[in-house]
Amino acid sequence: MGETINKKDEVAMNQIWREAIQKEMKYSRPNEEFRLIPKSMTILTDKPQHTDPFQARRKLLDSAASVDVHPDLKRTLDNTSKGPIDKYDGPMTEAQEIGWYNNPLMPLKQKTLSSCDITRYAAAYATSIGRSPFANPEAVTKK
Repeated sequence: MGETINKKDEVAMNQIWREAIQKEMKYSRPNEEFRLIPKSMTILTDKPQHTDPFQARRKLLDSAASVDVHPDLKRTLDNTSKGPIDKYDGPMTEAQEIGWYNNPLMPLKQKTLSSCDITRYAAAYATSIGRSPFANPEAVTKK
């Protein structure tokens, strides 16, 4: 009796496998939507032995004259160069919420730097004498 319990029934095992595959096929759905991701595209060139450089140049010049780009490809390529604010209506993560609506309420005004009397004197002295008034005079004369 112990031998019949331990002995594997090939027909039963095959039936279990078949049911598992049928269940998987019932709930799985293949992804039929093609999506182009330009960052992951790899462009392979022809082998050097199979190309004619003159023909490749003619083809390049002809294709540059009449470039017909598929609208979906053009939209995808244009979309990759945009920032997240231009791509999406709102922030996609909580971390993006911090800087998403970061438009200044009022324009920033540039303040001009004003200089005091000592700064103006030092600038005039440096242009007339050729050295800073705060420089060590002994270091200049030892040269």
